[in-house]
Amino acid sequence: MKAYLNDWSLASNKGVLENLGRIRLLADLMKELAQKCGVEVHAPSDLWQMPLAGFNVTTGETAIGNDKNLSKEHKNFLRSIFHKMHGDVKGLPCFSEKNDMSNPSSSLGRAVTEGIPALSFSFDERYAKDSIKGWQQGMDGSVSEGSVMNIYDKKPENYRHFADLTAVAQMNPLETPLWNTELVKEFMKDVNFVNMDSKRRQSMLIKYGRKVAEMNGWCYDEKITKLNQNSGQLRYVFSSTDHFTGYKTAYLSIDVEGPDLGFELCDKNGNHKGEFSWNGTHKDPKDHHGIKVR
Repeated sequence: MKAYLNDWSLASNKGVLENLGRIRLLADLMKELAQKCGVEVHAPSDLWQMPLAGFNVTTGETAIGNDKNLSKEHKNFLRSIFHKMHGDVKGLPCFSEKNDMSNPSSSLGRAVTEGIPALSFSFDERYAKDSIKGWQQGMDGSVSEGSVMNIYDKKPENYRHFADLTAVAQMNPLETPLWNTELVKEFMKDVNFVNMDSKRRQSMLIKYGRKVAEMNGWCYDEKITKLNQNSGQLRYVFSSTDHFTGYKTAYLSIDVEGPDLGFELCDKNGNHKGEFSWNGTHKDPKDHHGIKVR
């Protein structure tokens, strides 16, 4: 799995010491994503010529007064961050904050093209957001508006960006609908639905249910969802068609009435095949829990 460094986020009008907490945050994020999702961070080929909060990691020099006596430990820490990145990105495609393509970033350009998140230091509020908007210049030189997913803080949502769906093609959705167990557990470990009031619980079940379904290769099916919604019934239905390509279609819907996050599994005809909790528990099929498929 890959992520790309937002090289714009290296710059700051404050030095290393003032930004140390934010620098440590991104270093911890990189370590966590590497350990739990196998994420490797790719960066521009001239990364080592780019100062980090005014600190030149190659020469050990800084232009910011308070940092001129940085300790050896601090300097080695900053260099270790760069050592953990692959400086191998250059040229087109590139991304810019302006449509004149000034200050282009090949790293962000690659992230947009591949649909892969960027990692940003949060020195600047512009990069403490879930997405960065700008202009993309493709390999043919054409320019168009674009945006890139952005990771800058420790949040459960980060994990859904790195769900490896290559393994799902030959899985049977009726046998292993929620196969991505370790990643889902990381995503859900700090979430507690039980103590929420009913209105908030329902909205959170929908929010997290959509993400857990997507992390397991299910895609939202608007047509089937609308077919199964009325004034007394709320459904959010997902289809296996796009990623579980080795098997017939199945459907997964969020159980919005339960005390914890669970899903109703149905076959291609809408027949109920059981209830599955996000944590792996399973209940047998029930009558009157099927869905309409036509």
